[in-house]
Amino acid sequence: MVSVDLNITLVIQIVNFIVGLVVINLLIIRPVRGIIRQRLDLSDKLTKDAGRFANEADLRLARYESELETARAQAAGQRETVRVQAQEAGRSILEGAQSEAGLFLQRSRKEMEQEVETLRRALRGKISVLADRAVSRIIE
Repeated sequence: MVSVDLNITLVIQIVNFIVGLVVINLLIIRPVRGIIRQRLDLSDKLTKDAGRFANEADLRLARYESELETARAQAAGQRETVRVQAQEAGRSILEGAQSEAGLFLQRSRKEMEQEVETLRRALRGKISVLADRAVSRIIE
């Protein structure tokens, strides 16, 4: 059978191993854990900030789109108002022109009728002279 002697060197090796673990824990593992914890905290904070910024951007975008839609609706209303006003102005101008043309036509007809009447009166007075001349020409 195999015999195992347990002597003081085994105890020293175990103590040496435990002291090594404690030193490694103090010098390497704890600082690394602290750095990892800081990075996780920073990552969580940045994730929350990014979420907050994304929400804020969504709200601003929604407000912008709402204001843009309102502006578009106002512009459409103003375009319609201006279009109606332009149609009314065009209609008014056309009616004025038609009225003016009608008045011009009436004045022109009256002037022509007056000239015709003036010529008729002038010719009525000269009918006997013209008839005498025509008769004298026919007789000759």
